[in-house]
Amino acid sequence: MIHRFDLLGCVSWGDFILHSGEKSNWICDLLIIRHKFNEIVNVMDIKHPLIGIELGGALLALTYSLKAGIIRKNGELYLPPYELGGRVTLIDDVVTTENSFREAESIVNKHYLNVSQRIVVLDRRKNKTLDIESLFTSQDLDLE
Repeated sequence: MIHRFDLLGCVSWGDFILHSGEKSNWICDLLIIRHKFNEIVNVMDIKHPLIGIELGGALLALTYSLKAGIIRKNGELYLPPYELGGRVTLIDDVVTTENSFREAESIVNKHYLNVSQRIVVLDRRKNKTLDIESLFTSQDLDLE
């Protein structure tokens, strides 16, 4: 089972600009514990075929199943055959603003798939408008 201490080992302190453009005094790089990705995905309640958001989410998805889909930051989508109108789960490593989930969902919908579940390892959102399941929040880790 993934522990709080595993994630704390991925945290660095300093002055950072996040992918969202926001400034932060900490970042969490889950690729440091990529050897634990199998443990991470095994404790998640994944209900539908996975599509991982590049890069951390894609690695998590492929750890779970080599048949997982991948969505790149540039919008390219790599999918195994899915049933039109089928349900999928989006996965990412860290969420801050929900933008990556919104963009990924828009692209997935264009391929006649429905996102019915969103999962993330670490949720550091301040504004929560999407239903995203997480293993940990920044509050759980006493980072906020």
